[in-house]
Amino acid sequence: MKNNSFFRSIALLAALTLAVPVFAKPFSKTISLAQTAKLGKAELQAGEYRLQIDGNKATVQKGGKVVAETEGRWEDRSAKSSYDSLLISENGQVKEARFSGQARVFVFSEYAEPLRESFPEDEREVVACGRLPLVRSI
Repeated sequence: MKNNSFFRSIALLAALTLAVPVFAKPFSKTISLAQTAKLGKAELQAGEYRLQIDGNKATVQKGGKVVAETEGRWEDRSAKSSYDSLLISENGQVKEARFSGQARVFVFSEYAEPLRESFPEDEREVVACGRLPLVRSI
């Protein structure tokens, strides 16, 4: 009897463990680009897009059509971001996405190795402030 109860408990725990990812909601945000940028192998023209992050997979949509897909990972930073922004290198490659009020950032797979806290001056941060994105030097 004791053995049967133990196996039921293990089965319930296994079922709950498998169900947790089902409840995880994808993260979705509207982003505005003031300039052309590269994400993965895709080149994104200036405009408004929908960024959706589900686990380690990032998808960018425009007008309901998927225009870019790539992978990455969430990393924690020491301070919360004051605004939504994309960190873009000098060559136009999107390195990471930062979200207002969050200390975690999504680092795209091309740059998934640990990043430094400060970046050289040749990298720019594109800040999405409503529909008027700004470009800020770091």
